[in-house]
Amino acid sequence: MINRAAAELYEHPAFLSITGGVLRPGGMDLTRRMVAECCLPVGSRIVDVGCGRGATVDCLRREFGLMACGLDIERRFDCSPEAARPLAQADAMRLPVRSRTVSAVVCECVLSLLPDPDEALAEFRRVLVDRGLVLITDMYVRAPDAIDDLSVMPTATCLRGALPRGAIEQRLRRHGFEVLGWEDQTAALKRLSAEIVFACGSLQAFWGAVGASGPGTGDTSCLLRARPGYFACVARKENHP
Repeated sequence: MINRAAAELYEHPAFLSITGGVLRPGGMDLTRRMVAECCLPVGSRIVDVGCGRGATVDCLRREFGLMACGLDIERRFDCSPEAARPLAQADAMRLPVRSRTVSAVVCECVLSLLPDPDEALAEFRRVLVDRGLVLITDMYVRAPDAIDDLSVMPTATCLRGALPRGAIEQRLRRHGFEVLGWEDQTAALKRLSAEIVFACGSLQAFWGAVGASGPGTGDTSCLLRARPGYFACVARKENHP
């Protein structure tokens, strides 16, 4: 299951007010562009893993005509049979989805928070049709030699699970995915960081506002050394096991 501290952080009113409820750098604009570039046929079945409050599911159904459903380990929504949106409580590493029935899996700012990303990717592959797509946005480390410096980050953030690009692409290939495209979206991360600083005065003040312990004053250089970034990636399930 996802890190409990992370779930509490992303549901905190201070974070929701800054991100507008979308909970990630780039927001819906980045999601729309990724989906549009994939040219998925109308009516395609899509699963949003770690859907939060369901904003992406709403967008995919309303704007793209896709049969999208959302899954999240935290019950942040009405998941009763009478609910208007197809959202359900589920573990990313045990998807309640039949094998080879989904055209695409969307996973936005979630993979690096999971205790076992490899198990999640194996599940993504299982539910995807042959040559189905996985759309991922997440944190990554742009200075691989300094990855250990991120150990000072709060456990609530996806920075603790960030990896270098090469390691991420290797992990995808190991699970039978071909990387079709990779874009650096660090500018979106910087915009979000600036909005947090503007709203709270500093990143340290933000951690205090949401009840998390961020890097100490003497440790801020670790972030500069690791050069955390944000990426958007599309990969395709290959037919070989």
